[in-house]
Amino acid sequence: MKLQLKTFSIPACGSEMMEEYINKFLRSKRIINIEKHFSPDSGGYWTFCVEYMEQDSASEKEQNDPLDGLTEIQKERYEHYREIRNEVAVKNNIKHYLIFNNNELAAMSKLDRIGPDVTHIAGVSPQRLKDYLSYFYTTDISPKDSSKNATATEQPNGADKPF
Repeated sequence: MKLQLKTFSIPACGSEMMEEYINKFLRSKRIINIEKHFSPDSGGYWTFCVEYMEQDSASEKEQNDPLDGLTEIQKERYEHYREIRNEVAVKNNIKHYLIFNNNELAAMSKLDRIGPDVTHIAGVSPQRLKDYLSYFYTTDISPKDSSKNATATEQPNGADKPF
C-alpha cells in the first residue's frame, strides 16, 4: 500500500456539508496522520492535511487476527499494551485505535524491547510515536511481570526511545 495525502479547507462557520464529506472520507480510509491549521483570513477557515492508506476490504479484516503467530508471552504483552492503550484513550478522550490499532500493538508485542525497531511497524507515523509511545515505557515493573513489557529492563532512563 502506498501512503497518500489529501488536503481539505473548510470555513469556520456554516460548513456542515463539508464536515459530513470529510467524515465520510475519513471513515473510508486508514488514517495515518492529520495536520490541522486555522487561518483567520476571509472569516476564518480550517485546513486539514490527511495522510492515509486505502482501507483493506472487510473480508481481509475479518481474516486478520492480530494474535495469530504470537507466543504466549507476546500475547500477554499484547493484552498489557491494550490495557495501556485503553487507559491513554480514556485519559485523552480519544478513540483507542487512534493511538495504535490492534495489528500495530501485536507488532509491538513481538519486539524484545521497544526501541528503534518500532519505527518500522507499518502504518505507525512518527507523530503517533512521539505522542503515544512514551506511555508504553514502564519504569515500575516487578520481576514476575517483566515478561509482559518488552521495555521493562530498558526504559527507566528513556535511552532507547526512537525519537
